[in-house]
Amino acid sequence: MSAPATYALNQFAPSYKQGLQPVDQDQTGYEDKAYDYIYNPPGGQLTANQQLQDAVEIDTDADFYIAAWYLSRVNGIFQIQLTDAAGYQLSKGSVIASAVSFTASNPTVLSPAHPIPAGGKIQILIQDLSDANNPLQIVFKGWKRFRRPMRQAA
Repeated sequence: MSAPATYALNQFAPSYKQGLQPVDQDQTGYEDKAYDYIYNPPGGQLTANQQLQDAVEIDTDADFYIAAWYLSRVNGIFQIQLTDAAGYQLSKGSVIASAVSFTASNPTVLSPAHPIPAGGKIQILIQDLSDANNPLQIVFKGWKRFRRPMRQAA
């Protein structure tokens, strides 16, 4: 069995948790794999002053943990509210688009990562405030947690 890879330092974790090695996945019963979900509104854009309620459906193969999100394409201003399938809001009230990251290299972090069960949804409520058509694409970064049988110790 090889030694697990080291984690990069987490700026949001307390100092006593920095530098901990990941748990061997043979002992946990699950395997995490990085994954992104991409949301495009119908037609790829919001229309002027449109209010839209939509959702991103999570695949049924594994639970998804949202760790961060960013706007990969946007032209105008809008406000957005994200909610999980159980009704838990991921922010207190609506967030103005300018408060969300526009780059993949520095996304807006959700800490701790929020779990969405397999087959669940990320519900999205958007209201355009730009008085013009607004091309939009949102990327939800995180990982899928695949369940797998645990290996028995010899």
